[in-house]
Amino acid sequence: FSTAAFAHTWLVYGSKSLTGVTAAQLESSINSSSSSAGSRKGKLLLRNVSMVSPMSLLLFGGELDVQVERGVLVVDRWMYFNGAARTAVLVHGVREQLDALLAAKIEDPTLDVGSSKLHEAVVSLLAD
Repeated sequence: FSTAAFAHTWLVYGSKSLTGVTAAQLESSINSSSSSAGSRKGKLLLRNVSMVSPMSLLLFGGELDVQVERGVLVVDRWMYFNGAARTAVLVHGVREQLDALLAAKIEDPTLDVGSSKLHEAVVSLLAD
């Protein structure tokens, strides 16, 4: 537990739980307008946590919405990423091609995706 900072601000986790709090106490704190997260006596535990880059979320996250006029990419209607309109359109294009390639791989498990130009581009994007 010696990590003081993360290279990226996004974390994904497999599960979360709150310890030391009964279901009734949790329900009460959620429904009370005067309660805050700091007033809970339990500890929040996250399991199977991994740091992910913004590009990982853009390429492999949920639904991707490109708002060209605002220079914004939105993943799953709540994760917002700013960028130039051209960059947003390019990322969206790579995402569409990647989704198609992964669907083809699922249909034909013998398909060699490792030698495609798209594979090289995705590896390069994720390495930065």
